[in-house]
Amino acid sequence: MTMLCDPAYVVPPPPPAGPVGTLTWLRATVSRFSAGADHARRRALILERLAAIEPAWLSERARETGDHVVALAEALGASDAAAAAAAVAEIAPHYNPAPGGDRPGKPAEPPAAGVLADPQGTAADAQGTSADPQGMAADAHGMAADAHGTAADATAAGPPAAGAPDAAVAALLTLLPPAEPERVAQDIAILVQACAATAALIANGGALDPPPVPATRRIAPDGSVVTVDLAPHPFGAGPRACPGAEHALALAQGVLESR
Repeated sequence: MTMLCDPAYVVPPPPPAGPVGTLTWLRATVSRFSAGADHARRRALILERLAAIEPAWLSERARETGDHVVALAEALGASDAAAAAAAVAEIAPHYNPAPGGDRPGKPAEPPAAGVLADPQGTAADAQGTSADPQGMAADAHGMAADAHGTAADATAAGPPAAGAPDAAVAALLTLLPPAEPERVAQDIAILVQACAATAALIANGGALDPPPVPATRRIAPDGSVVTVDLAPHPFGAGPRACPGAEHALALAQGVLESR
């Protein structure tokens, strides 16, 4: 927990942002990969959204639909929850920046695991949702990951088809309720960070051992990248702990009961 709570250990920053509606814009705008005042403001937006979603309702919708992302998209007001879930599935394998930044031909880092985790933060940071890796995993983990910082730890995906994740991000901007771009980005983060992480939780029968997001990364004061084992804290700890842990567990319970 020491590194998760020590401000001297920071989450790896994302590559520079591209135009609104692109994957690089999303990474640079979500809580999970942010720092300082930007992280605090964006995490607050995620907490606000999650506070308005009743976990019991989420669990019931997940039971009825059998799909945690569809249920969450409905809760966030998507005009077409199934289309939103399809877009999330396109983005999730490429959401976490590769260590050292993206390079042509280099596989993307694995998706965040948790649900709403800041999965950078927490698991990101497990903190991804939603993951802090902030996220629901904490961040990510959880569900919404501010689901930040975690790297999910699934097998790394190959390079995306040209423009596919960008098109998926752009689609979500039209499917989710209209709002300021930064606010909509946090809604997308909740969905993406909840995708793989909650799926891992479901695959494990709802148990947290092993954690949905097994580890997250931090940059140490000397500049080295260190891996933080999240086994002791499945939803992260500190300022990037998963903000959607309760929601993630509710979604997993609902899907498991649907089977």
